[in-house]
Amino acid sequence: MATIKVSNLAPDVTKSDLKDLFSSYGFTEIIIEDIEDGNNERIAYVWVKDEISEGVVNKLNGQLWRDRFLRVGIDRGQNGDSDGDTEPDQPS
Repeated sequence: MATIKVSNLAPDVTKSDLKDLFSSYGFTEIIIEDIEDGNNERIAYVWVKDEISEGVVNKLNGQLWRDRFLRVGIDRGQNGDSDGDTEPDQPS
């Protein structure tokens, strides 16, 4: 499984909203986190099959969704993520 990090989400985005957005990509799990930096932003981690992860990123990165441009990329956690975030463990 690949972990996709989705950022620049509005603070009112729900897990249900993201399930709708990712429904055609066969996601396995979604986790949403609030960023506590004063910018009223949420991030999400979405797990998809490795073989489709690049296609999902190419399709959704930069897309306008709910009045914000999505930032979507493969999250590499401590093993090379450029922004230093660590990837959460995939729920069991």
